[in-house]
Amino acid sequence: MDKRRLSAASIATLVSPAIFIFLFSTSPSYEYNKKKEAALVVSFKKSSERIRLCDEKELNAFKQKADKRRKHMQSALRECGSRERLPIRLKVWLDDKETLDKIIYPTGFRNDGITYAYEYFTISAGMHRVKVAAVDYRERENDFSHVIEKEIIFKRRQIVLIDYDRVTDQLYLNK
Repeated sequence: MDKRRLSAASIATLVSPAIFIFLFSTSPSYEYNKKKEAALVVSFKKSSERIRLCDEKELNAFKQKADKRRKHMQSALRECGSRERLPIRLKVWLDDKETLDKIIYPTGFRNDGITYAYEYFTISAGMHRVKVAAVDYRERENDFSHVIEKEIIFKRRQIVLIDYDRVTDQLYLNK
């Protein structure tokens, strides 16, 4: 009799968390996108240009300095010039209205890493004109080197992604 009570109590102890998890995993329903809305996501990573590259004289001095080092030390400083990279200026227009103008800085202690961009726009379903432009940003520069401009039919709850391709060096649409 004690063994049956013990096993019934242990079964109840094991089953109660499962019931608790099942009830709370389904009861507060969460919708990522509302039923009548869609989303445009601009998400990419890009390694921008370095701020300062070395000239001929600097390059020759750098090579001479590297040649004096031992073989295993020559690759320690492969590049001359600054390691710091340019920020990226990102602009987004939805239906010919500018919705974003942002400067995104590179990662790393010395701003020498990759620049990550992530922007999320909730829009109504239907036809929208989308334009996204990006450039390695120097002061007072408005000539965008990466531009994508499309008319897109957004379906309800659809997420449209704009990404960057390193191989072709272009922004592209990923539905």
